[in-house]
Amino acid sequence: MWHSSQSCFALSTILLLFHSSCIMQASSPPRNYSFKLEITFCVRGVISPLLANRFLHYALDRWLAANYPNISFERYADDVIAQCRTERQAQAVRKAMAERLRACGLELHPEKTKIVDCKDELRRGTQPNEKFDFLGYTFRPRKSKHRKGKFFINFRPAVSHQAAKAIRDTIRSWNLPRRRDKSLEDLSRRFNPIIRGWLQYYGR
Repeated sequence: MWHSSQSCFALSTILLLFHSSCIMQASSPPRNYSFKLEITFCVRGVISPLLANRFLHYALDRWLAANYPNISFERYADDVIAQCRTERQAQAVRKAMAERLRACGLELHPEKTKIVDCKDELRRGTQPNEKFDFLGYTFRPRKSKHRKGKFFINFRPAVSHQAAKAIRDTIRSWNLPRRRDKSLEDLSRRFNPIIRGWLQYYGR
């Protein structure tokens, strides 16, 4: 995403399946034969998220910090947001990031990687991309209220449609109308921690 004064360049990278194979010769094979040991790391492995996170820390995080020290970025798993000041800078960072990941055996997701304009009150024009989702929030231009009571357009986050739907589905799965055998205190003890978590995360 970009914006003439303060902007973000949002992208999502997909971590490709990677594996390594090695041929190991038994030191003292009882029948004088060799065997092949194949080590595969896949997205369903228990330790795979940890390995992927460590890999991207060195392949991307440290590289961005060293080569673009003036650009702020955030990464969660394989989703990255990089803040750029202009569209030209965002295009250059995207190209460099694609080359860096390609050198590491990875690639940017062709559909999820995009440049988004952080539109605000100062720009009346429209761009192809003016919003993005990140960690359960949708960032887009929204009407805000100034401390003096004046309304204006600001680029702000709020709970995403997908996250809100997940919350509604979760509440619906509790089947509250059928829990007439439970007291209000019992229901509150069971569900309040979940509701409190939603409020603490999305109610800021």
